[in-house]
Amino acid sequence: MRNLAVLAAVVLALNACASRSGTSGGGSDPSALAGARWRLDAASMSALVDSVPAGADVTIEFADGQASGSSGCNHYGGSYDAKDDGSISYGHFAVTLMACPDPQMALEAAYLKALSDSTTFSVGDTLTLSGGPHSLTFAKETPQAPPPLVGTTWTLGAFASGATVSASSTEPTLVLAADGSASGSAGCNTYHGTYTTGSKTLAFGPLATTMKHCGDQVMSEEHAFLEAMGKVKGYAIEGTQLTLTDAGGATLLTFEAPAA
Repeated sequence: MRNLAVLAAVVLALNACASRSGTSGGGSDPSALAGARWRLDAASMSALVDSVPAGADVTIEFADGQASGSSGCNHYGGSYDAKDDGSISYGHFAVTLMACPDPQMALEAAYLKALSDSTTFSVGDTLTLSGGPHSLTFAKETPQAPPPLVGTTWTLGAFASGATVSASSTEPTLVLAADGSASGSAGCNTYHGTYTTGSKTLAFGPLATTMKHCGDQVMSEEHAFLEAMGKVKGYAIEGTQLTLTDAGGATLLTFEAPAA
């Protein structure tokens, strides 16, 4: 009987270790949450909304007591508290204020609600957040070093004007050189000028362009792009995305780095 009792104690101890180990089967070790980018899977998105927008990308990362990521349109962040028993709770999530097409906004709202409702986690090769009406399952990705601000050819993804976000049909570009010069395509014409940058600050001097005409729609987009460039006061790089912001922190332009 004594041997059976010892064996049972050993089994319980091994099970406890396994539950915290962060193996592929999932565990409750809070430290296993950090050091990775977690990307929401398609099945979880489909459970949140009737129609998942093409190219939807929802992520979460955990570091220094903060949970942050992309919620499908905007970026979000807030505090979290994860414990050894697999419980997790969050503080208030702050979200940027860019407006996107309705399907993206619907996914974003549903995701942030489901995230806030979650009360437990299981982490291994995948991460599952559950406890609310909808469980969220994420695939693990090891974050790559972000591309440098200077020397990267950035391609415009979208520009914002107030609450309106527009995709570009001509894909303007931006290249910042180490000598302080900025250049690229504005959509029809090429441009060049100067820039100054500091810790998360960025501003452009007057930008000179060539004088081609490419049709009313292209020229309208080019004008909006160059106007936005003149308002830039800050920047942020997350993953392969560069976001340029105005003096109040509102998003003006988003760019993507080329695929590695």
